Amino acid sequence: MRNDWLLYAFDRSNLFRLFSNLLGLSIVMLADGWILVRLSRYLGVYLALALEGVTAIIAVIVIGSSIHRHLQQLYDNARDGRYVPIAYVRCLTLVIGGILLVLPGFVSDGIGLLLYLPPFRGVSMWFMVRVLRDRLPEVDEHLKLRLFSDDERG
Repeated sequence: MRNDWLLYAFDRSNLFRLFSNLLGLSIVMLADGWILVRLSRYLGVYLALALEGVTAIIAVIVIGSSIHRHLQQLYDNARDGRYVPIAYVRCLTLVIGGILLVLPGFVSDGIGLLLYLPPFRGVSMWFMVRVLRDRLPEVDEHLKLRLFSDDERG
């Protein structure tokens, strides 16, 4: 439906969730700014900013290859007709961790690193499976439709 976003804007529970998420993000950004200011006092502004840039570059290389590998596994499962919900959640967790690592800030880097490390990723995956369990079959069907329509064209 083309007007889903409009219905979303007038639903109290969705608005509460949106503003709660924005509040959480702003707290992380404030903590990131505070740490960057404190660190730049000890190391200098340019070195602190260089550390931020280096973590983003490393994240793109390391997590990018992990995401690529997990996406390939998702595509292989879809081609074989297997539905593995945990594979979708694992890939989504890596994507969120990668986004947090690429965003500037040390707090977001720490959270992104925790999402990349297997023990902590397992906890977040358990939470995501509970939240997304009703939507994952639809995502799986969409992926299968996309793969098989691309295979017929190619």
